[in-house]
Amino acid sequence: MDNISSNVRKVQTNLHSSRRLLTTIESNGKRELTSEVSGMRDSIKAGDDKLVNASAQVRSYLLQIENVPKAETTVDMKPQMGWLHKSLDSVVSSFGEAQNAAGRALRCTTECSYRVLDVGQEVEKNREKLSDYQRQARVLADQASSSLRTSETLLREAREQMREKEAEIRRKTSEAAALRERKRELAREIPQKEAEIREAERQRQSKKEDAALAAVTDQGAGILGIIAAPFTFGLSLGVTAASAGVVGYKISRADDLKAEANALRSRVSTLNSEISQSERDAASLEQEKTELQARIRGYEAEISSRQTKNRGYQKQITEATKVGGEIKELDSHAQSTAANVNDDNRQLQKWKQTLDKCNELIQAKSLEVETQAGLVEWFGGKLGHRIGNKMKRSREFKRQKVVMEQLAQTLDEIHSQVPMLLPRGEKMKFLDGARYGSKSKVTVGVTEVDEIPAVSLHVN
Repeated sequence: MDNISSNVRKVQTNLHSSRRLLTTIESNGKRELTSEVSGMRDSIKAGDDKLVNASAQVRSYLLQIENVPKAETTVDMKPQMGWLHKSLDSVVSSFGEAQNAAGRALRCTTECSYRVLDVGQEVEKNREKLSDYQRQARVLADQASSSLRTSETLLREAREQMREKEAEIRRKTSEAAALRERKRELAREIPQKEAEIREAERQRQSKKEDAALAAVTDQGAGILGIIAAPFTFGLSLGVTAASAGVVGYKISRADDLKAEANALRSRVSTLNSEISQSERDAASLEQEKTELQARIRGYEAEISSRQTKNRGYQKQITEATKVGGEIKELDSHAQSTAANVNDDNRQLQKWKQTLDKCNELIQAKSLEVETQAGLVEWFGGKLGHRIGNKMKRSREFKRQKVVMEQLAQTLDEIHSQVPMLLPRGEKMKFLDGARYGSKSKVTVGVTEVDEIPAVSLHVN
């Protein structure tokens, strides 16, 4: 029982460690992810401000040159192309910073997801251990309950036997008491019988003495009675017989009293034997009662011990169930966190893909602008003496104007993608609506409007 309790406490300790670890992972992950997402959005916003400014400046410039007479041959667009190349590089730099922040945010969510999964696996291991401990506790509790019921049954049987023994002891005790009372009554009769015997013996002895003194008289009277019988019609014979009968009756009465006294003594002896047997029976029953009492005390102690164990097992089951609830809650929390992190990871991947496309377009345009600027210098330096200035300037003007127009259109298209990178009102589930921007590692943006150089004309 103590071993199971100890194991459950270990599981609970591990659970608390996992909860603290998950809290730390969430806290650190949210802090780092918030910073990276804020930096990404700041960079996107800065890049968007720059490209909006570049597009507006280009369109303004294109409107300005529409009013310049013979712009094809007189307007020098070299300064504007250089400015545009520089502006596009700045946009690319801002979007590159956003890409880097998105990459770091993706790595953050991936690492956070793996760490949360590790916590979930640890929680699952502890769930399996706890389930095993719960099964052990239930088995022990069932065994304790079964043993408890057995002991309670034995206790009831022993108590019933005890009641039967007590009833039998009372009956034997009552029988012995009745026998003792009867013995006392008989014992009181014996002295009376002995006194009667002594009186009868005394009277008998007295009659013997009287009979000896009157023997001759009685004998003469008898003879005389016999002789005189014919003359007294037999009366004299009756008197003689009566005298002899009185003496015989006294002798018979004494013998009867002796017989009665002997019978009383015999009955008293029998009663003594019966009393002794009843006392032995009662003593035996008392011994059995004592043994039953010992058994009952043993059963009661055993029941108390098993009740204590059963309560202990039930407490363990309750504690394990409580810990199981905590594990379920933590596991649900870990799964929810992992799901939210994965959702944010997918959202970041979408943002990064869009960023990659936008930056690729800007880089391509930047390269095109750089190429056009290089061609202007090359044509001016290498072929200027072979081709007429007007024709060359006209051709380059038209090409650069087309590049600017296409660039303005591209910048507008990229600007239209920015709302998807900066969703309004959408929440990242893991961050749970955290406010971005205040914890950004980078601070970028357009502090001043960078204007495109004014329209300039060729010197010759």
